[in-house]
Amino acid sequence: TLAELNQVSLSYSGKLLDDKLRISAGVRAPFFKRDLNQYCYTSNVGAQYCTTQVPSAPNPTTGLVTFTGVTGTYLPPYSGTKKYNKILPNLGVSYEFLDQNSVYVSYAKGFSAPRTDNLYNIQILDVLPETTNTYEVGFRHDGGKVIATAALWKSDFDNRIVTSFDPDLGLSVDRNVGQVKLWGFDTSLGAEIIHNLKIYASASYNHSEVQNDVPFNATVNVPIAGKELVETPKWTLGSRLEYEIGPVALGLQGKYVAKRFSTDINDEFAPSYTTFDFDSRYTFMLFTNKLFVQFNVINLTDKD
Repeated sequence: TLAELNQVSLSYSGKLLDDKLRISAGVRAPFFKRDLNQYCYTSNVGAQYCTTQVPSAPNPTTGLVTFTGVTGTYLPPYSGTKKYNKILPNLGVSYEFLDQNSVYVSYAKGFSAPRTDNLYNIQILDVLPETTNTYEVGFRHDGGKVIATAALWKSDFDNRIVTSFDPDLGLSVDRNVGQVKLWGFDTSLGAEIIHNLKIYASASYNHSEVQNDVPFNATVNVPIAGKELVETPKWTLGSRLEYEIGPVALGLQGKYVAKRFSTDINDEFAPSYTTFDFDSRYTFMLFTNKLFVQFNVINLTDKD
């Protein structure tokens, strides 16, 4: 595979009203090109079969072939080119209404081309590129010892690409689930509570709704309109405590992830979980703070 990206972009940044009002605007145009060459046969479960054995004549409907004494059907070797491109504008405005306090609004159009792997796997329909329109309004405070942010956002997806592990095939697959609307908020706080003791906390809420049913075959649709997006938890919480005493730094952090649906039709979910990590660091002051040794414990409570 040869994957190539060329991009043209233009941007503007300006400061007005004694630098309190800041404006940024731009547009970019990515051009993706995928030159594909699959020299082996690809089975209907994604595995490759490289052989000089003569296959059967291709099935006139599916294009698949078989081999004598070999289980399964296979797609013959393939060569081709895929191209994707899009015009993507963006705009952001922020205003510092008080010292160390500002509000902002932003808009950006996004684009995501399918992974190269998907263009080879015959068990997946040809995945279309994903596009987004994202809007955000927020607040920032940067007071030195206290940093705080809050943002409300909304994203509208077309041809939303979802990646999930398929236990029957034994691999991860991508697929389009049509239009999806998401909105939510993010907030964070960082502060030095007392001398050398710092705390950081964050919270994110994510509401998602699939807008369309998706085709299962020529006559049947999968009823996912109105369902939540698969593998998307509503709540994600995080926190960290860090204490420094001389050359020693100790840290404890935790993360909570709410339950998320594991199927498109929302009839099964993965449960919520909370994990904790611990780290300690010793810095050798003799070497201008550039040499240290660190010890980490990941998943302190051994949570599955």
